[in-house]
Amino acid sequence: MDLAFVVSVTSPSASVNFAKIKEILQEVINIYGVQRVYYSAILFGKDPTVEIKFTQQFTEDALKNFIGLLPRTTGGPTLHAALEKARGVFVEGGRPDSKKVVVLVMDQKSQSSAEDVEKAAGKLEEDGITVIPVTFGKVADPDEMTATTANKKNVVKANETSDSKGIAEEISNKIAEGKTYH
Repeated sequence: MDLAFVVSVTSPSASVNFAKIKEILQEVINIYGVQRVYYSAILFGKDPTVEIKFTQQFTEDALKNFIGLLPRTTGGPTLHAALEKARGVFVEGGRPDSKKVVVLVMDQKSQSSAEDVEKAAGKLEEDGITVIPVTFGKVADPDEMTATTANKKNVVKANETSDSKGIAEEISNKIAEGKTYH
């Protein structure tokens, strides 16, 4: 499986939220390891930045350490640009026969239009890429996040008091279900 973490943490509670989100991502890595799963990580505020490419290989500990050191982004999040960037990392470094999954985590509504988000999400769906949206905290927009996935049951809700391992297991269960239809 090729698994891209696409994360935006720009709310007023961003510092606390980002620490918890990093724990959740590290727990996802604990579940899958690094033998069969290739990872990518994109952070976004105003501009999405690829922090890890699928072609970069890490030991499990090195990958979790790298995730722990990721910097916080700034600027109002542009979700559609992040989804387009995610599609690009699969095109550039994804494996052709691998299951393709985006775990999208946001703690605040983006500045993208609903139309732009739906268009970018539709291109991911056309490419067979499953999106697991995680709405994090009180100011994330559940409707916007739901618009990013063809399977409305893929949405996960979390906050700073969530059990990191439990949320990682919920994400893993959504990935395992693998349904991409409404």
